[in-house]
Amino acid sequence: MDQRFERETSSVQELSFDQLKMFLEGTALKYNTLASSLQDGDGLYNNLALLLSDQCPWQFVLVSKHYGTLRITQGSILVQMMDILETINSVNPLRIIPGTVGPIRKFPRPAIRESILNAMIHCDYSQMLPIVIEYDDEIFSIVSPGGSWLSDRWVCNGMEARNEDLATILLELDLIKLKGRGMFHIKDVYHRSGMVAAFTDNGSHFTVNLPSMTHPARNKDERRRRLKSILENKRRIDVRTASRLLQSSPYASGEALEGLVDEGFAFSMLRGGNRMYYLCDTGDKHFPIGLNDIKKQETETSSGG
Repeated sequence: MDQRFERETSSVQELSFDQLKMFLEGTALKYNTLASSLQDGDGLYNNLALLLSDQCPWQFVLVSKHYGTLRITQGSILVQMMDILETINSVNPLRIIPGTVGPIRKFPRPAIRESILNAMIHCDYSQMLPIVIEYDDEIFSIVSPGGSWLSDRWVCNGMEARNEDLATILLELDLIKLKGRGMFHIKDVYHRSGMVAAFTDNGSHFTVNLPSMTHPARNKDERRRRLKSILENKRRIDVRTASRLLQSSPYASGEALEGLVDEGFAFSMLRGGNRMYYLCDTGDKHFPIGLNDIKKQETETSSGG
């Protein structure tokens, strides 16, 4: 998609902005100030105008894996954003969760909000596809059309935005605090929870997966149980892969793997970032690597070969 898609001339020119004007009431940003950014050099409405208009063709779709589609939003993208967040709050109420002080939401509301805003800013609107939000008891996923923008830098460093003009509007409305910090804010929400948000890019879509605060992997015994199942299938695993599959922190995943070593279910080889955990059943004919090969691999790694 061209970097200037939001500034390209809209294919629809009969636009109205009643919802946008109502949304801007009481904010520091006025419609008259914004109006000039909604037109191209010839005075025609651009795609940013189409996004903000009552006729916006893009949508948010909320899907429960148990109950199917719950909501499809319509109208100005800003109004849709508020509508979908309100609907999400209704299916993600405050509740008492063992081990917490006072009621909390199963899925952290700040992380959901940041993920929705991130999806809006980085969505490839030229695909004419909706932003899909799907959830079950354990994972809340926000799927945005379009892979990483320009490069992986915006995923790692949060410095790129596919829709800069829309991002600027959200910043002026105080809906985001600082452009390029969304990923860090999402990660911060899960700090000290033992869980981590996961970000995946398949080239055509970018997905943010938010684990539940009651996710079974928060429980040490459940982490070990799941890792046992993974090891029985994969035969070997490192901490980084375990963390990604469990959506638990590297520390919690490493602790669980060491627990499997202590109980004799697994053994580890190599050190530091190269440390690998293996299923102890090395006599299995399907085991992908022999013990002698492991020792040879450790020797070569230690010697820098």
